[in-house]
Amino acid sequence: MLFTVPRNQNESVSEIGGKIFEKAVKRLSSIDGLHQISSIVPFLTDSSCCGYHKASYYLAVFYET
Repeated sequence: MLFTVPRNQNESVSEIGGKIFEKAVKRLSSIDGLHQISSIVPFLTDSSCCGYHKASYYLAVFYET
């Protein structure tokens, strides 16, 4: 499950985006990760909206390929 909540009030939105991204990439790098792209894209989108722009890059690459 790709779900995260802030540990405390001081955790920035960007850090939360990074955590969502890490979990999405972990799922993507699994053996059948490419078959899960449609379920990973929403998490990358959430991560990108949180200001974690590595996720934006991944989304752009997926869009162009």
